Amino acid sequence: MGNLFLVLLVGTLAVPFGSYAADTLSGSVRVIDGDTLAIGTTRVRIFGIDAPEADQTCTTMQGAKWKCGAWVSAEVEKRFGGRQATCEPMAVDRYGRTVARCHVNGEDIGATLVSEGLAFAYRQYSQHYVLAEKGAAVRDVGLHASQVQTPSEFRGLKAAFPATPG
Repeated sequence: MGNLFLVLLVGTLAVPFGSYAADTLSGSVRVIDGDTLAIGTTRVRIFGIDAPEADQTCTTMQGAKWKCGAWVSAEVEKRFGGRQATCEPMAVDRYGRTVARCHVNGEDIGATLVSEGLAFAYRQYSQHYVLAEKGAAVRDVGLHASQVQTPSEFRGLKAAFPATPG
């Protein structure tokens, strides 16, 4: 009958049970966006978080729009770009990215991004960073100081109403 490989498809993640035993990834961080990194030639989606899309905007409490997605990407670059990371692969998503927990000098990148208000806990896939997000919201740090649409809502609306050429 051959090898049986069971996969649970959950939204954007394909989570293998028992047979996903990829080696730990390590190397210099190249930031793709707020929740996606490259370690060498491997694209890594940080497990359990969701950050604004690069073209996403937010609104200040005074009503001014600002490019929060680009800001988040730049902040992630400042904090982690070029640093040595170790990532523990957990799955592969539908885009072929490795979904992993990543650390720099023992610091959990996902926890840092959520607690500093640069990303949200991605509750659809994990409850791991929910308390960190609540703490950031109480402190009004990062994205929590603005009106922001969740990244998943932004992606959904963008897919439903694609921009039409000029």
